[in-house]
Amino acid sequence: MGETFIVWEWNAVNFATGYEVSTFPFYEDPGPGKRGEAVFSETTSVRVEGLPPDTGMAVIVRAVAETATGRVEGPWSNQSALLAHRRAHAVYTLRAEVLICSDERERAGNFSRLLVHEWDGTPFRVDMVDTFPDEAMPRIAERLLEPVEDLADRIEDQLGYRILEGGEVLPPPPGWPPTERQLSEWRCPPREPGQIQGLYVDRSVGGTDGSAWLPCVAFRYHPAAVTNGGLVNPGARTGYDAFVDGVTFHEIFHVLGFTHPEDVEMLSRGIGVPMSYPLRWTLYPDADSVFRQDIDALGCVFPHPDFPRE
Repeated sequence: MGETFIVWEWNAVNFATGYEVSTFPFYEDPGPGKRGEAVFSETTSVRVEGLPPDTGMAVIVRAVAETATGRVEGPWSNQSALLAHRRAHAVYTLRAEVLICSDERERAGNFSRLLVHEWDGTPFRVDMVDTFPDEAMPRIAERLLEPVEDLADRIEDQLGYRILEGGEVLPPPPGWPPTERQLSEWRCPPREPGQIQGLYVDRSVGGTDGSAWLPCVAFRYHPAAVTNGGLVNPGARTGYDAFVDGVTFHEIFHVLGFTHPEDVEMLSRGIGVPMSYPLRWTLYPDADSVFRQDIDALGCVFPHPDFPRE
C-alpha cells in the first residue's frame, strides 16, 4: 500500500480466466451496480491507483470465465466480514504527510485524564495481571506482553523515543476477584504512576472482547475473548484468533486517550483522539492494526522535548 494506491492479492479460483476487482471507501459500499467500473485482472493480484490518502478502502473480487457459451461471472467475495467488524476485505492507504500537532493532547486528556497528565517522558509500563481463567492458554499473561514490546519498538522507530514498554506479569491484587458492586463503583486495583494494567474480568460487557477501564488506567479482557478463542489459542492465525493482539492494542489506545472515529458527538466536543479504522476494528494480527497515523497522533499526545516535531 502507499499514499494513493493499494496492491491486493487473492487465491486462484479453478477454471477462472480472469478476475474483476471493485474498490470503494471503507464501510461505504454503494451496492451492486453503483460501484463504478470494476478493474479487470488476468492474474491473482491488482494495483489500484488514484485513491485518496489516509482512507480505508474496501476491496471485493469475483472470478470470471470465458466459455464456449459466453461469459460466466462468479459471486463477489463476501463483504459480510466487513460489517461484522472481523477480518475484512479492506486496506488503508497511508497518510500523505506527517501530522502537524494541534489539539491532540488536550483531546486525549479530556478522554483519559489521569494517564495523559502523568507523562514526563518516561515510557508507560504495561503490566499484565494474572487473573486469567483456567480455560485460557497457559502463560497467557506472558504471551500478551510480547506484542506490547513490538508496538513499543515500532513507536520508537517512528518517533525516535518510547512511549510504552512491556512490563511484567503481576499476581492478582488482594481480594480478587472483585464483586459486581466493586466493578460498578470503579474500585481500582492498586497501581503506580506511569503504569497501565491489563487483566481479565469475568464479566460480560455488551458481548465485547475487551474494554478500557479509564479511571483505573487499565483495560480488561472479557469472557467473549475466551469463547471466541482469542485467549485460548492466540498463536493461531485463522479466524478470530488472529485478532487478540489487535484487541489488546485497541484497548491500550483507549487508555492513551483515543476513541472510535465514529464517535462523532464525543469528538465534536473535543473529547478523544480518533483512532484509525484498522485499529478501531482490529483488522489485522500482531501489531499491524496500529497504523502510522495512530503513532503520529500518539506523538502529539505525548511529546518529548528531545524529539520536537519539525
